Amino acid sequence: MNPASNSGNRVIAAGAPRSGLHLPRELRAPDVLPFSFDGAAVRVVTIDGEPWFVTRDLCSILGIRKAEAAMRGLEASEKGATTISTLGGPQKLNICNESGMYALIFNSRKPEARTFRQWVTSEVLPSIRKTGRYAAPSAPQTPPRPQATVTGDLALAEAAARMLNVSQSGRVTLLTRVAKIHGLSAEILPRHAIDAPSDSNTGSSEATSSATDLLKAHGSAMNAARFNAALARLGYMHKRMRKTSQKARYPSGEKAYWVITQHGLAYGKNVVDAQSPRETQPQWFVSRFADLLEIVRNADEEEGA
Repeated sequence: MNPASNSGNRVIAAGAPRSGLHLPRELRAPDVLPFSFDGAAVRVVTIDGEPWFVTRDLCSILGIRKAEAAMRGLEASEKGATTISTLGGPQKLNICNESGMYALIFNSRKPEARTFRQWVTSEVLPSIRKTGRYAAPSAPQTPPRPQATVTGDLALAEAAARMLNVSQSGRVTLLTRVAKIHGLSAEILPRHAIDAPSDSNTGSSEATSSATDLLKAHGSAMNAARFNAALARLGYMHKRMRKTSQKARYPSGEKAYWVITQHGLAYGKNVVDAQSPRETQPQWFVSRFADLLEIVRNADEEEGA
């Protein structure tokens, strides 16, 4: 329905003459239904039960810089204007109907346009037509997750820790991430975890560092890549692959990373980064690196003999 023909709302057609701006004082402003798309507000006014979108909000989400020019490209039946009440007083806004919204989406070059269309058509419009409003929270809220989901995530974190031979501090990192996802307190988790060689009984953590830094500290001409390859041949490390969205850097869509095996845990530990818990970062115990480096050198000499 064209908003120009609606006499029960403070709405005029966008192409109406300037005299049409003088609206009857007794008419109330149409209901404004706010909702959020990826944190961006989009306002909808209902006219005879049909949704009309605030064009400026749509253009902001769709990356259309010139909202007025976009309005001119719509058919007369697809656009209009309305006045709503705000804290600062009455505000005139350009609006478009569902057909006009689709036209704006079609003209958008942003990849989010398709997602936005799916959001509106699958959730917002059905909700408005069924209840007369969009039941969205005023602020983004994380819905409570069922107990089964929490238990499942904990089991997956534990399984990942076993598969990747993650250190004790790494396990705390994984559990802390699960707690954050589910809105749980991590206060019960230990603030300090003991990371020591697998055969150590000292009961205290030992200092670690990267292979690159330790090789340099020991004056070795060997680089980290050669060192890791040698350890892999000895069974102290192995390489794993994980999927990645960084296609420009990893064209195959997979990223390789190293994991210290059970055999190698006497010399190092697998660290987990909270920002990238799907892969490990090997660290080597400073006190045992000289022994490990000697093992690698001896193996290289035997292979070269």
